[in-house]
Amino acid sequence: MKLDEQVKKRLVIENDDRSYNIEDILEISDITGVPVVFDNLHHELNSPEKAGSVYDWIEKCAKTWKSEDGIQKIHYSQQAQSGRRGAHSDFIKADEFLEFYKGLKKSNIDLMLEVKDKNLSAVKCSLLVSDAPHVKYLEREWVKYKYLVLSRSAHEYNSIRQLLKDKRSPDAVSFYRLIESALEREQDAGAGINAAQHIWGYFKTSATDTEKNKFTMLVSEHSEGKTRYELIKRFLFSMTKKYKQEYLLNSLYFYMD
Repeated sequence: MKLDEQVKKRLVIENDDRSYNIEDILEISDITGVPVVFDNLHHELNSPEKAGSVYDWIEKCAKTWKSEDGIQKIHYSQQAQSGRRGAHSDFIKADEFLEFYKGLKKSNIDLMLEVKDKNLSAVKCSLLVSDAPHVKYLEREWVKYKYLVLSRSAHEYNSIRQLLKDKRSPDAVSFYRLIESALEREQDAGAGINAAQHIWGYFKTSATDTEKNKFTMLVSEHSEGKTRYELIKRFLFSMTKKYKQEYLLNSLYFYMD
């Protein structure tokens, strides 16, 4: 097989948010035979004049995919609240995603997420659409999120802990709704110090006097508005690495603002 034929076999085309709407792309597909990838956010920003629901257009795109092309692919993303027009969100919001997903007429679609937190949202969406996710999968995710959530809200933190006590039928949707609610809160000094003190508990018996004094000073200065919370997090991260606390190294507390 020649190189140009190999390239064409792998080629797909997609609607964009400015120049080519989905109707334009389908016309190009009719001429070239290249399968069409539908992008929901681009469609919201650059819709054709011709009427039709999102799912009608997805069905039309499905007809461009032949058996040798593989499973139909679509791109899914959400608009960043404070970003430029067309910017992808930091994470996929559960309810918005489920509303879109439940409207799909078939399940054998390769749905690719375009989102800043990448695999975090991929795992999240997989659990959201699962009929009965085992509690161990939510607990595994909770390890990553727990101190980040605590640094924003003790209320959501305690609500999630209570939710995870149901080992037989854990509610993934409520789990992620609570996480989203916490992440949408502004950083609060009291909540941040509370989370920092919980994390400090991993080092308090092994820390040197110098380290103990530094932590106490940072907390005191932050509570008085004299220093940024980020300095506490940096110090705790250095302690986490020094004392090899693998459990904490997997925490999003250190990697997300």
